[in-house]
Amino acid sequence: MTTPVVVFDVGGTLIHPDFVALRAWTVERTVTDISVMAVERAFRLAIAGNVFGSPEEESQTQATRFFSSCNCPIGLSRHWKEWWAAVVDSGGAGSWLYRVLDAEAVVTLLRLRELGCRLIAASNSDGTLMAELRSFDICELFDEVYDSAALGVSKPSLEFYQRLLLPQRSGAAVHVGDDLIKDVIAATAAGFGRVLLYDPVGIYSGVPSHVRIRQLSEIPDAMGMD
Repeated sequence: MTTPVVVFDVGGTLIHPDFVALRAWTVERTVTDISVMAVERAFRLAIAGNVFGSPEEESQTQATRFFSSCNCPIGLSRHWKEWWAAVVDSGGAGSWLYRVLDAEAVVTLLRLRELGCRLIAASNSDGTLMAELRSFDICELFDEVYDSAALGVSKPSLEFYQRLLLPQRSGAAVHVGDDLIKDVIAATAAGFGRVLLYDPVGIYSGVPSHVRIRQLSEIPDAMGMD
């Protein structure tokens, strides 16, 4: 019998931005009154992958999406790209922003291990992914960890996902992530048997419901294991 393999994205899926802190950061710069929930939605809309844009265009597009969604004054738009750089460059161990472990992360990872799954963490990172997982006391829950900086390739490249799949020798592997392009489309193209899109605030309402999950605890059931 083939051992089930579940591959997790980390930033935005298991470890989230501190949206209270991000709201305070946004208000301080823009004097915009906005709720924490609205900031989270604006952030997740901003980072949604764009398969057609260059890295330079993507940065500008993300900045515009975020601050526009926060209803920030258009007169401040000349600062948006610079401000956004402080947000998107904040990942990895010791981040001022990515410091909230999903409330269901540990219980879900433990449940999947109980069900006999092999667990893998795989993320675009700066070489500090192991340290980041250790800081949240979840490193030992994974059988393998793949950091894009160590691999020399990153999502959404085909090579990144092929490097994950080759040791598993299984098209039945499941990938869980929060980005439609980088985590769902790219993983599917690489040969994952199943993909799950973590969409906690419902920004991907057009994606079929059998692909989307709103909570990590839904994963075992979505895999048909509970």
